[in-house]
Amino acid sequence: MDPHKRSVTIEVMASDETVVGGGRFETTVDGYAAMKDSVAGWPERVWAIEGCNGIGKHIAARLISDGEQVIDVPPKLSARTGVFATGQGRKTDATDAHSVALVGTRMAGLHPVVDDQQLAVLQTLVDRRRSLGEDHTRMISQLHALLLLLIPGGAKTFLSAAQAKKLLADVRPTDPAGKARHRVAAELITDLERIYQRSKNADKELRDLVRATGTNLLDLHGIGPSGAARLLVEVSNIQRFPTRAHFGSWTGTAPIDASSYDHVHHRLSCGGNRQINRVLHTMATVQLRNPTAGRVYYDRRRSEGKTSNEAMRALKRRLSDVVYRTMLRDARNTAGTAREDNRGRHLTAARPTPTPTSTLRKSHFPDPSPTTLRPRLDLEGCHESEFSAGVSPNSAQRVRSLPSATMAIAVEVAQAVTPELVRAFDLLLPQLDPSAAPLNAAAVDALVRWPGNRLLVARVDGEIAGVLMLVMFPIATGTQARIEDVVVDKASRKRGIGAALTMEAVRLAREAGAHAVDLTSHPSRQHANRLYQRLGFQRSDTNVYWLTL
Repeated sequence: MDPHKRSVTIEVMASDETVVGGGRFETTVDGYAAMKDSVAGWPERVWAIEGCNGIGKHIAARLISDGEQVIDVPPKLSARTGVFATGQGRKTDATDAHSVALVGTRMAGLHPVVDDQQLAVLQTLVDRRRSLGEDHTRMISQLHALLLLLIPGGAKTFLSAAQAKKLLADVRPTDPAGKARHRVAAELITDLERIYQRSKNADKELRDLVRATGTNLLDLHGIGPSGAARLLVEVSNIQRFPTRAHFGSWTGTAPIDASSYDHVHHRLSCGGNRQINRVLHTMATVQLRNPTAGRVYYDRRRSEGKTSNEAMRALKRRLSDVVYRTMLRDARNTAGTAREDNRGRHLTAARPTPTPTSTLRKSHFPDPSPTTLRPRLDLEGCHESEFSAGVSPNSAQRVRSLPSATMAIAVEVAQAVTPELVRAFDLLLPQLDPSAAPLNAAAVDALVRWPGNRLLVARVDGEIAGVLMLVMFPIATGTQARIEDVVVDKASRKRGIGAALTMEAVRLAREAGAHAVDLTSHPSRQHANRLYQRLGFQRSDTNVYWLTL
């Protein structure tokens, strides 16, 4: 079907691509009934409609309400099919319907359309919120133009309705044009006050609805109610993106490879979903205005010689990964039950939930496709805690990708003392403090069993390569968390083990309700200090005192 607002053109095609019927019908009640009657001879039918999230939504909704099966045909796919089928790109309703029919007949894996009322409500409200923002921008621009004529030099760039009202109160024009401008400016200020109130109410309603979905997007720094709602509506099902690279391409934050021969070059992507790209741009802008890890990452990119635009694009790419991991974790936590519960609601393409290939969850990384090598662990910006305070999954063991395709870091909390753990302390403790006394099994057992301790153990290919002690205890101002005794075997350093241990400690502290994590590191340990700063730790102004007993 090639849909339009007032009419649709259909073509009935058999499985052997034989055209057996078709026609053009109006979208009125009578026209819709005539269309249904024209295909009554084929009870086992599936409707392939172009653009079910766009112009085809209204007709797809009516068909689904009547119990019909509908699949979504992307407009770009049908356009390309039309060119290859006809040898030219001429467009008519009949040729477009033929192209859609060919796609529906030939292509496997097209997404069936369901009706999800929860997302339908979110889309309606988030579109309304965007309209309010556009109205605010338009009115502010008009108000600035009038104030420039009423007040020498005009008003400041970022102007609120209250500030504009105060400025206007001091203006007393005497000429007819000035009086008219004063009156119109006062009306605009009144309209702006209404816009503020409506926007505030819309944000509150969106926040409650987004929270009801169970997502953790609102926990990300720079994502507000409208941004989270826009992500939920546009993405629909995050699991349709196999990797974060696919998601980055869809959001328009991934650069496009324009390399030729031995000249490696990437250019800015102007494609992708521009609404989601705008959400990520707003997220990046908010992080740059505040002392966040995103700001640290941006400054580091600038110090490496990147221009401001290049550093901004790099930050948006990292934030795209953060959003992807958050939404993927939300989808996995629900175990696919949310979509089953919402069957028969908002018009959106329903994608099958992929079957996990491993019983271990990868910390902050989606499962790679079987034909893709594991990505290099990038301490410069791939860690989620560097940009957000998202909630990690409740998994007792974490796996991190390393440069080798066969090597992975597994971080776990020691539950009991073992001979292997005692031998690991015999190896690691002298590297931490050569003067420290060796620990026997009883001493290690006391460390493991102490209520406030969490002994984190990092394994590489099954062998213990590092440990970290997370100490948590209650104080009057809340739960205190502190990282102590971080040591990685010399033979396994510079592989991301220290970062993996620290990240898991931060996650456990956050789950325990701690508001901050403290640690100390001697200035001579330059590599460790750089690592902690990259992970988002900030140097404290509080003096540290030491008393030897």
